[in-house]
Amino acid sequence: IGRSVDMLLPEVVRNIHHKHIEEFTSSGESYLQMERSGAISGLRKDGTEFPASASVSWFIFNEKKIFTVMLRDISDLKRTEKQLIQSSKLASLGEMATGTAHEIKQPLNIIRMTTDTLIEMLAEGEALTPNFLKTKLERITSQIERATNIIDRMRIFGRNPAEYATEVSPQDAVMGAVSHLSEQLRLDEIELELDIPETCRHVMGDLVKIEQVILNLLINAHDAIMDKAERITAGEGPKRITLTMEDDPAANVIKVIVKDTGGGIPQDALPKLFDPFFTTKEIGKGTGIGLSISYSIVAEMGGAITVMNADGGAVFTVTLPVADEEPDQD
Repeated sequence: IGRSVDMLLPEVVRNIHHKHIEEFTSSGESYLQMERSGAISGLRKDGTEFPASASVSWFIFNEKKIFTVMLRDISDLKRTEKQLIQSSKLASLGEMATGTAHEIKQPLNIIRMTTDTLIEMLAEGEALTPNFLKTKLERITSQIERATNIIDRMRIFGRNPAEYATEVSPQDAVMGAVSHLSEQLRLDEIELELDIPETCRHVMGDLVKIEQVILNLLINAHDAIMDKAERITAGEGPKRITLTMEDDPAANVIKVIVKDTGGGIPQDALPKLFDPFFTTKEIGKGTGIGLSISYSIVAEMGGAITVMNADGGAVFTVTLPVADEEPDQD
């Protein structure tokens, strides 16, 4: 009693909390729910921190404006959410297995052919000049680096997400997602059209989480096109995914748009598409958690994800608010 509510907040987030209160006070609203990922944390009596959801409201009592602030410990919710995100990642990695295996097999085949050539030349007693050996060994080294990069991409994608949001490049997330699936798309003869600006403002979030959202949309587009390809005659339409990124200064948001030629989504399924465990895929082909997790990730960042049918396919639009261009020094 008589102490500031700051005692319930870690020092690192107190300025953020004060900023929210100031904005709330000047907005004219009487209730505010803070839900953005990393926006608020609570402080226990023993000094340990915990993820929290916070709500602020006010009312008039004895002609004074009284504020109430509620902090809710959501540690269990965050723990469950993290497990679901990891499950969704594993499902995505499983769907990418064919393309990834083929992608790794290419540098291995080149290494094998190069070493076989050297062994054969040695067996036949042919002279191997230093320059010739250097060229062959450099080729082997470059292919080892290529395979290592593929494995590193998967290892980074599989790591646990960060606890707090940081400033990240949406271009890096989009290109990371593309790198995971590009080989699979090539094998299935699906054209990928990219329209990514050279420069783009940053957003607040976790790079791997954003990459996971884009990758999930690309996998769904791939599956829709392949399912349609099984049902239509050859030449009835292109097998194409279009991925576009837009920096909208008027709305101060970044938009990532994924469009496919997979025939679209049944109209009655559109309202339920982001519900947990709902899927339009056949039994055994979908978990029903990918889009639900994607929706949660984007919502936590203060963004939105929408879907519509257009031009013989589905169009998903992810909208993310840009990071503050001049963040507080604290």
